[in-house]
Amino acid sequence: MFLIVASTTAFAQGTFTLGSQVTTECPINFVCYNFTVDIPAIARGVNENNGILAIRRAATGHAGIVTYHSGHNGGNWWASDMNIDAPFFDRVAALDYDQVMIRWMGNGWIGAPQGAVLGFQQLGARPATVLAYVRDHLKRGDLFIVHGVSAGSVQILLAMTSYGIVPDVAIPASGPPFAKISNGCMEIGSGWNYPPGDCSMEDFTAGFVGTQVTQGPCYAHNPSWVPFWDADSVDTGGKSYYFPNTTIHFLVGSEDSPEITLRAAAMHQVFVDHGQPNLTYEVVQGMGHDLQKYQVGLDALYAVLSSALGGTPGPPPGADLSNISTRGFVGTANNVMICGLIIPGDRPKKVILRALGPSLKRPPFNVPDSLSHPVLELLDSRGRLIASNDNWRSAGNAGAIAASGYAPLNNKEPAILTSLDPGNYTAVVRGANNTTGIALLESYDLDFTSAQKFGNVSTRAFVGTAANVMIAGVIAHGPDNENVVIRGLGPTLSHFGVPNVLADPVLDLRDANGNEVMTNDNWKNNQETEIQASGYAPPNDLESAILITLAPGNYTAILSGKNKSSGNGLVEVYDLN
Repeated sequence: MFLIVASTTAFAQGTFTLGSQVTTECPINFVCYNFTVDIPAIARGVNENNGILAIRRAATGHAGIVTYHSGHNGGNWWASDMNIDAPFFDRVAALDYDQVMIRWMGNGWIGAPQGAVLGFQQLGARPATVLAYVRDHLKRGDLFIVHGVSAGSVQILLAMTSYGIVPDVAIPASGPPFAKISNGCMEIGSGWNYPPGDCSMEDFTAGFVGTQVTQGPCYAHNPSWVPFWDADSVDTGGKSYYFPNTTIHFLVGSEDSPEITLRAAAMHQVFVDHGQPNLTYEVVQGMGHDLQKYQVGLDALYAVLSSALGGTPGPPPGADLSNISTRGFVGTANNVMICGLIIPGDRPKKVILRALGPSLKRPPFNVPDSLSHPVLELLDSRGRLIASNDNWRSAGNAGAIAASGYAPLNNKEPAILTSLDPGNYTAVVRGANNTTGIALLESYDLDFTSAQKFGNVSTRAFVGTAANVMIAGVIAHGPDNENVVIRGLGPTLSHFGVPNVLADPVLDLRDANGNEVMTNDNWKNNQETEIQASGYAPPNDLESAILITLAPGNYTAILSGKNKSSGNGLVEVYDLN
């Protein structure tokens, strides 16, 4: 016997608990963690309140953070096809946004215990609690942006209208499907009828579980439930529909079904009626229901995210990393040196890369086994060669390299001076004719006065012993202190097809005078909670990480193998400011 109530009241937010890191089915370039949400007023079952949080940090995150919420019960990743979604995430990262995807497990965020008449308004406490955690603990920059597709738009709108989680920008797409619920369940008016899947979701929120779903009141078009549905609809059950400091931008597909477009228009009209400023209703031509499955949908979403920055990235705080270098052993085949770097923002940046070998034999390096003839290659995010050089004087812009003040001392050393569009890039150092030895790869930001800075930089190389360890140099320019995470990875590289990985990396951070600042063997030994919260916890417990605030100055991070072991390792530097 089910109790039918005439109104629903939003519950209080619950408690969010971040759990352990997971790697299974984690989207590309994201770091994933289990989480639980406990809502005191909702009985917790085996399949309720659990999910996975996927986090992708940008170069600095100065722009802010974007959350993505999938449709139906939220049980799938928002990213439906990484072939088109992965480049989209790269584009958003280049705008300097951190990104978070939320995936609910089991019965999803709409799962109600059997027999419990709850509804969307009360179950909305779950996504609201997650968004509060993202806002309060993961957001680093200026903007808090929420986006949901289909029933994912219900999640973000409930968080706003019923729970007071107010973003700077809200981007509901393809919905919300659970506005005007009575019209759909009672089949009132042309185009409003719910398909069976939406009926089952509505009944599921009212405690009709399993085989009972098809016996629920929405399926049965039961008129006695109309008061409940009217109080539960996202367009009529909320506490507020006026957010003067929020931009709300609806994205609706021209090829979507009538029942979706009618509800999106109705939800938009509610905001109009309440005097909501900064309100846009955009019909995306050629887009169907699931925005993320259509390139035109992704382009429209990207345009909203870009416009939120006013056409330019937000100004950075008063501290930045730049001019990051790495010294290590350059072998052959899989043992060459590989450096990844990110150009954030929306404008090209002028940079110079150089690889030193013969110069290392001279003071202050005094390295006897240096690479005699380095070759430098620069590739884009798809692995396509952009530029290459094996001696800097042969470059077409050798005069500009000399004028920059960063020309290598030896003619056999390469340099590439170029302007790079925002995105991800890879620099590869190898020896001419398969020669080997110690090399120094350096990246210099020639637009240091601009608002765009180098993003996070990582370098992979073979880590040996003694003088053959890997050494990453970092400059914190100031004038303010810089918050960074430095990671040393080894075992994780085997998942990417890298052979002979460093089994147990050890990180040692030193200042400009060579004094030890901090050291770490296994990342969970020292700062486990802080590193997890940063979103940059290494995937393997044997890998090392250091989270630290650096005063302006020069630093070196030394990666070595425990007990003098050797193998391919990766040093990464992440700017948390």
